[in-house]
Amino acid sequence: MRLDRRFALIAIALLAAAAPARGIEIQSDTAELDRNAGRSIYRGDVVLTREGLELRGDKLVVTRDADDRFTAVLTGNPARLHQAPANPDEAPVNGSAARMTYRSGSELVELRGEAMIERGGNAVRSDTITHDLASGRTKARRADGEDGERVRITLEPPPDAEPPPDQSPSGEETPDGNAGAADDG
Repeated sequence: MRLDRRFALIAIALLAAAAPARGIEIQSDTAELDRNAGRSIYRGDVVLTREGLELRGDKLVVTRDADDRFTAVLTGNPARLHQAPANPDEAPVNGSAARMTYRSGSELVELRGEAMIERGGNAVRSDTITHDLASGRTKARRADGEDGERVRITLEPPPDAEPPPDQSPSGEETPDGNAGAADDG
């Protein structure tokens, strides 16, 4: 019985050592750290990286909560996001906005102010976009009030998509595969 317990403890320790670190790395020109307040401020060519995610901007404010999770608010002209794909066959996610808020506990990034998310030629533009880093889901909404710009989405066909067959005005394909009336000559 004692051997089984030791084996289980060793297995747990090995799994913990093999698990990817969930920490972040931040680079900037200046940094102010206030450990008592659980807040740090970074200025000047700020780069935050975490497991395939890169956020770039002019100023970053990071606050930690009681659960040791953090919220990062990045501003820039614009602030930029790059998420490497989990699958090498997929395209990366790129985004930009005046302000980005990243919450580590929910894996959400909220982009505000001329926000844009792009992946493989498809793009979403809006005042506010929320992108889920884990699921890849993106939600967009217009600015509050009637004057806000509407959500704009651009969808590109996949690179290997075949064009639809030629169609006649009635919507039927002609016997020779060409659209329109049959040749009388």
